[in-house]
Amino acid sequence: MKRTQMVLRGILAVVFAMAFTACASLSEPDGTNQTLVVGGVIVRYDSRTIIEGVQIELRDSRARTHTLSSGAGGLFYSTRIPPGVYRVDRIVFSGGLRALLWTNGPSIVIENGVVNNLGEINANVRWGMYWNANANQGYDQARDLFQQRHGSSSWNEMPWVNIGFNRENTPVAAPAEPAAQPPQVAEPVPPVIQVLPPPVEY
Repeated sequence: MKRTQMVLRGILAVVFAMAFTACASLSEPDGTNQTLVVGGVIVRYDSRTIIEGVQIELRDSRARTHTLSSGAGGLFYSTRIPPGVYRVDRIVFSGGLRALLWTNGPSIVIENGVVNNLGEINANVRWGMYWNANANQGYDQARDLFQQRHGSSSWNEMPWVNIGFNRENTPVAAPAEPAAQPPQVAEPVPPVIQVLPPPVEY
C-alpha cells in the first residue's frame, strides 16, 4: 500500500512539474515584456541527429552570456534576451559531446516590440572535430513550429521579423561607373570552423 502511494505521489509530482513548466515556459507580451526570440535547431553529430537539449549561447557587448535551449522538434524561444547586438558564441550539448566553439561567430540584432525569428540553424559535425553550420534559412519552418506549440499565444499577433546572421564580411567596392551606384556588400557565408581535438590521455 505504501509503495503504491509513493508511486502515485511520484506520478503526480511529475505531472505537476510538467504542467508548471508548460505554463511558465512562455510569458505573454505586456507593457514590460515586448521581445521574443524564436528559432529551431538541427544538429547531425556523426551518426546521430540531435534536436532537443541543444543550447545556443549568445554573448552581448558586455561579454554576458544568454542561452537559448531547444525542446521538442528543435524549437527554442526566450523572452529574457534584451534587445541589442549579440554574437553567437557556442553550441552546447548534453551527454558528454564536445561543444562547438563558434570562433568569431556571426552577429545578430535583437529588436524590441517584435518576434525575432532566427529561422532554423543546421549544424553538421564529423568525427567530433570538424563542423559547419548553415543559418539564414528555414524562417517559415521555425514560425510554423512555434505556432503549433503556442497557437493561442498573443505573440502570434505581434510583428514577426526574420533576423539574419551577419558574418560582417568586408564590403566590395562599387564599379567606377556609374558613380552614383551604392557599394555592394558580400553575401553572408556560412562559417566553417575547426574544433580542436580532445587532449591525448597518457
